Amino acid sequence: MLYGCNSGITGQVYHNTTARYNAYFYANESLKEVNKSIIENHKDDYDDILSILPELDTTHLSSQKEKIEDIIIKASLSIQRHPDSKWMDDCYILVGISRIYLSEFPNAIETFKFVNTKSNDDNAKHQALIKLMYAFTVNKEYNNARAVEDHLRKAKFNEKNKKDFLITRAYLYQQLEDYPKVADYLTEAAPMLKKSDRKARLLFILGQVNQEILRDAEAYASYRACLKSNPSYELTFHSKLNMAQVATLENFKNIAKIEKYFKKLLKDPKNEEYKDKIHYEIGRFAQKQGDLDKAIYNYEQSVQVSKNNNKQKGYSYWKLGLIYYDEMREFNIAKAYYDSILQVLPKEDENYLAIEGRHEILERFVVEYDIIQENDSLLKLAEMDSITLANKIEGIIQKEEEEAKEERRRKRREEALANANTGNNSNFLDPFNKNTGNFGLNNTTSSGDWYFYDMTAVSMGQNEFKRQWGKRELQDSWHRMEAIKANRANAEATSEENEQEQIAEAEKPEETIKSKKDRENARVDRFKTLYANIPFSQNQKQACLDKMEVAYYELGKIYHFDLHDTTHASQTFGTLTETYPSSEYRPESLYMIYLLNNNNIDNELANSAKNTILTEYPNSIYAKLIHNPKYREESNAQNEKLKVVYANAYQFYQIDSLNDAIKIIQSVKSNPENSGLPAMDKIELLDILILGKKSGRFAYQHALQEYIDKHPEGTMTEYAQKLLQTVVDFDKNQAARIGTQYIFENDLPHKMAIIYASSEKELADILPQKLNAVIQTFDDEQKDRLTTSNMTFNNENNMIIVNGFKDYDEAEVFFTKLEEEKQLLKGVDKDKIHTFVISNDNFDILYKTKDLKAYKEFVKKNYTKAHL
Repeated sequence: MLYGCNSGITGQVYHNTTARYNAYFYANESLKEVNKSIIENHKDDYDDILSILPELDTTHLSSQKEKIEDIIIKASLSIQRHPDSKWMDDCYILVGISRIYLSEFPNAIETFKFVNTKSNDDNAKHQALIKLMYAFTVNKEYNNARAVEDHLRKAKFNEKNKKDFLITRAYLYQQLEDYPKVADYLTEAAPMLKKSDRKARLLFILGQVNQEILRDAEAYASYRACLKSNPSYELTFHSKLNMAQVATLENFKNIAKIEKYFKKLLKDPKNEEYKDKIHYEIGRFAQKQGDLDKAIYNYEQSVQVSKNNNKQKGYSYWKLGLIYYDEMREFNIAKAYYDSILQVLPKEDENYLAIEGRHEILERFVVEYDIIQENDSLLKLAEMDSITLANKIEGIIQKEEEEAKEERRRKRREEALANANTGNNSNFLDPFNKNTGNFGLNNTTSSGDWYFYDMTAVSMGQNEFKRQWGKRELQDSWHRMEAIKANRANAEATSEENEQEQIAEAEKPEETIKSKKDRENARVDRFKTLYANIPFSQNQKQACLDKMEVAYYELGKIYHFDLHDTTHASQTFGTLTETYPSSEYRPESLYMIYLLNNNNIDNELANSAKNTILTEYPNSIYAKLIHNPKYREESNAQNEKLKVVYANAYQFYQIDSLNDAIKIIQSVKSNPENSGLPAMDKIELLDILILGKKSGRFAYQHALQEYIDKHPEGTMTEYAQKLLQTVVDFDKNQAARIGTQYIFENDLPHKMAIIYASSEKELADILPQKLNAVIQTFDDEQKDRLTTSNMTFNNENNMIIVNGFKDYDEAEVFFTKLEEEKQLLKGVDKDKIHTFVISNDNFDILYKTKDLKAYKEFVKKNYTKAHL
């Protein structure tokens, strides 16, 4: 019996031993089982780069919840009973990993942080931080994961932690799709990998990543390393398949060698379920060599032999669609393939939305294209004589019947091929397949009899046996590998023979379904329908032309903006401008022709379109764009900026911070690039609203009228007219109330005004500068309040005003400084200017009456210093 187990060396040994071989041991074994189940549940998709670490399926993990919670209980029990054990850190890490599997990320993160903070073991700290980085990555907290990565970058790891860090690091950057870094970290980890790390799989992923970033030589080496690591057959197959894509091609001999290799893969019975993938890869290889015919053939074969892999079938259709879309520019055919893609490709595929988007483009294209073709054909038919027309319609009907017949034959042939490829006797693929539980023999048939009593079943079994094994003599050990190799060619020939028989059966003529009279009646009805659609009247012809006009315009845009087909876009717009000289779409179509041909494609055509626009549509936006190609882009961008500026200035206006608003507006108005932009209408009107607050309603009224005259059809003109009418109505009421009586208001806000002859143009530039010089002599608070503005006083005189004086005394100080400024009006005829101080209310009266003489008399009586 052990005593003193809680202290001393003996106690330490006791805690270490019992912690390891009791709760921790069982918890760790359970976690291994959970990890194994995660790996087994994860399904690899070889069409994409495999995930470096298995993705966590919450549905699957919920089925493991009880076991995971038991791991936490056992590890926690070990922590509680043996707190001094050296296995305590390992127990915490088990708890943290389990928390990740339960999607309890905050608890998992805190657990790993605790180990890093409290542990005295550097290896345990590193292990905890690596798992912390993994937790952040799984929870898509990539910035936090990278922060942990950065912290661990210079750590001194043991070999296991170094390897785990590199793999986890690669997994993080795989989620970020930074494949060069993924390749670098997996390459560094490769020498440390062991079988328990699923070495072959990681080497295969390294090959995929190198292939993705076009490092073909490195990819080839990685796939070869994978093959040397005892991979599963699935990994072996895909490694060999991908090696052919990245092999270095030095001459045609190598190409032939690779093609021979593909054929070998096709002939291998073990690859039966992968034939669609092999044909797909042959198509990719052929396309890479520029052989589109061979590529198309193999993509079609991939579709034909595909059994249950809808994703692969969808990708093969996609490749065909891309060839006709990108390479051959036959969009009608491409659209048909895109139809097929969306029928078979799973909607959860990451490429589905992009494919659906291009399909939508092609659908619109075909609609417009068919409108043009159909209406053009109808117009041509309308111009034929009756005999020619009748023969033409008969020819159309005959062609439709042949196409329908061929389509039915094609479908039957596809069904025959599918039956030939899949067979109908899955129970007899291998008579000695122990997985069936009865060596391939059903104990009973559907009627309950023994298998060999059912001659139909026996016949089916014999045929399937011949397809799988070929014709064999009765001999011992016939199923051994030597016999299989010796008879494989015979089996393949038999399979091909069966397939050809089924195809020939499908090619047989259809049985007569309708009587001759029924077929004739159908042809007559079809003839009548086609004839009724022919536009013989002028109105009907015009309707066809109108439809074609719109279709040409829409088709031209689709060619240019969606399909990026410059040649056909230019031709389509050209047809529109020539066929429809009065079309509303003509100016834009001409401009598109100019753009499409202005880069040395057809300069003569571009110049012709340009000259037509400038001559026939000189004031259009297209003429402006020709003068300045960036006109629309620059004006739109600048206009958006002005909207933001306007919003800021308006906020200052609302809180009566007028000087701040004025500064913003002045900076905008001083920039000539802003002239003519839509947002300037609102900014100019806001400037007038501010003027009304600072300078009174007569200056406000004058500015509104100028704005209306300047923008007769502006977006804000109607609003400005309403504002002006409000001022006019107020003035009428005010004039009726006070007449022309000036009132001395010493303590109310005042202005400083200078009236000068409008013929003195130079004063308009000199006076603001002089007045601003005087303003600068005041303190900051006054400088912020004082502003200058220009306006018209009457037909003979203009006026410049200094606004913002709190009262008469402050205005008088300014007036005095103005008089003291010796050089202020040097060279100016003082008889042509009148300077005075006036209250805001009196200014409104003066501006309305224009009676400067009456105001002079008022000043002499009331103001002692600020004289005219």
